[in-house]
Amino acid sequence: MNVLSDLLGAVFTQVLTQSALAALVFLVVLPLSFVFRRSPAWVHIVVWSLVPIRLLMPADFGHPLSLANFLRTEIADARPQTTTAHTKGIGQPAYGFAEIGVEKVASVNPIQPLAVAWAIGFLSCLLKWERRRAPFRRAIAESTPAANQNLLRHSQEWRRRLRVHRPVRLLITSHRLAPFTAGLVRPVIVLPRVIAERESLARIVVAHEMGHVARGDSLWLAVQQILCAIHFFNPLIWLATARLSEATERACDDLVLARGVVSPRSYASGLVDVLALGFAEGGSVPAMAGSKRRLTMRITEILHYQDRVPSRPLTAVAAVIIMTIFVLPMAAVAPSPVPIAEVQIEASSPATPNVLDMANPLPNARLSMGWGNHRHPFKDGMFHHNGLDLAAPLGTPIAAPSAGTVDTILIEYGKRNTGRYVILDHGNGLSTFYSHLNDILVKKGQRVARGETIATVGNTGLSTGPHLHFEVRENGESIDPSDRIGVQK
Repeated sequence: MNVLSDLLGAVFTQVLTQSALAALVFLVVLPLSFVFRRSPAWVHIVVWSLVPIRLLMPADFGHPLSLANFLRTEIADARPQTTTAHTKGIGQPAYGFAEIGVEKVASVNPIQPLAVAWAIGFLSCLLKWERRRAPFRRAIAESTPAANQNLLRHSQEWRRRLRVHRPVRLLITSHRLAPFTAGLVRPVIVLPRVIAERESLARIVVAHEMGHVARGDSLWLAVQQILCAIHFFNPLIWLATARLSEATERACDDLVLARGVVSPRSYASGLVDVLALGFAEGGSVPAMAGSKRRLTMRITEILHYQDRVPSRPLTAVAAVIIMTIFVLPMAAVAPSPVPIAEVQIEASSPATPNVLDMANPLPNARLSMGWGNHRHPFKDGMFHHNGLDLAAPLGTPIAAPSAGTVDTILIEYGKRNTGRYVILDHGNGLSTFYSHLNDILVKKGQRVARGETIATVGNTGLSTGPHLHFEVRENGESIDPSDRIGVQK
């Protein structure tokens, strides 16, 4: 049970981190959507896709040119330096855990009940989604193949025009549902009988739904629904996916109108006729329906399709690429916590008699957890932290604090909490331990000089973000390294 509880807590912590990052991306994307408001629908799809893409990316993804890296530097320069006791919070940086024991206490870790509540909400959203999909599955199961040969020929013509290489079945249902598509490998287009009996309207609807098949919207809508269920507590995720769905419908409209077979007026008239039939919004499947406000906006754009200012595709592509590179890596440092315990780390420690003179392995890092007793962020109780956690961006070089020999290297860490690690032997019974590493740049037995790069900051093992877990050991026993590298307690 403890293992399951720990796993649930770790998953929930990751969900909170990803949700916060996606919210930051949303705040950047929202004004950009107004800047690109007159751009083609595909530009809006790319812009709003940044939010769900951010949810699917690793939390520590980033590079020095990102917006987050710039903001982090500016905030760090402006923030006053303070030193207080460390307490745990959701937004704090990575914790480092070696193979340590946990002392049980009566207090309850608040992350556990929150994680349980999140799991219940997630499962409830999935069940609700399945209930909404049930009428559409029943409609497919109880439908009959279209018998109108003219309509079947029309469907095949649009399949060729939109270069859909898979066979697409055209089905007729008596259920009063909006026209919709389903399936990725064996797609179907389902028309309600009231539309199928009006051939002119059915032609327009089939063209639009074939656009959904060509774009593979069934898959992407399912991904959006799952992401919304995972992040059900974040209204910005729901808003972003709603805007993405609107842009997807516009993209299908543009795809059909660009072929020049259907006039904008006829196409808009078809949407009005569908609206007049009063179908419910599809929601869980790509469906030719929606709210009156959304359809009204679409109809206005369709009627002015030929009056649109010609787009500049190369300019739009360049702008989207630059924006993606600048915005998406926001998470690498965007969750960068505002640590309660913030310290000024000096370049090296003062000379101490009979103590190895050590430099700081990460001079520009922040101390996220000191040496000593702390409350465990995942388990109930207290534990003794055998080193220092130094938070820094992923890939930051780690320098040897003093000359020594590489004693141990672990790359394939499996289920070890430490992740990848290196141990340096400095002689006289002193050694240093570096864990949660990303890249290890030395080999076992190699002699390293003071200040030589031995590895880079990572997020491997049991960790909530990029950092270095650093220990000093004397005759195999961990000792407080704060004085040796100049960290203020």
